[in-house]
Amino acid sequence: MTHHTRLNLIMAITIVVLIVFFYLRPQSDPAQQYALSTTFIERVQRLRIVTPQQEIALHRNEGGWRLTYPIDAPADTKKIEKILEILQAKSFHRFQREDLGRFGLNQPNLTLSIDEEYFGFGGFAPTTYQQYVTTKDYVYSVAPQYSLAIPVQIQDLIDRENVCTDCNNRVE
Repeated sequence: MTHHTRLNLIMAITIVVLIVFFYLRPQSDPAQQYALSTTFIERVQRLRIVTPQQEIALHRNEGGWRLTYPIDAPADTKKIEKILEILQAKSFHRFQREDLGRFGLNQPNLTLSIDEEYFGFGGFAPTTYQQYVTTKDYVYSVAPQYSLAIPVQIQDLIDRENVCTDCNNRVE
């Protein structure tokens, strides 16, 4: 057996061993995700948004969503659906609800109550730029899209297509 034949044989055996190794190696478990809520969007009846400037309350009835405080008006269903997406949010990080100041949650910038469930939105993680959200017994880090979907101005929630501008039921 020549020197080149031995080298070719060693390379072939090495390739076979590598193929078998990569085929049979244990698969790494996917990272665990934690659901923030188990509430179904379809069952939600009430929303309450609180910021340092104001409080907004909404209620679902047969006709859809309505603002009930500070004014009574039809609410924009698409914006409400975006707000309710927090119920389906998942997080890769979950912390015990201790030392809330560490997460900017001593006095949350924004709070959202969905029926009896409370969500407080705090600061941001310095390395991942995810926002800290507290609910139940834990603090989670989630994408900031959830707090950005929550309008803080009452006029942003009004369904302008269904607002009556005078007593003749004329639509704006």
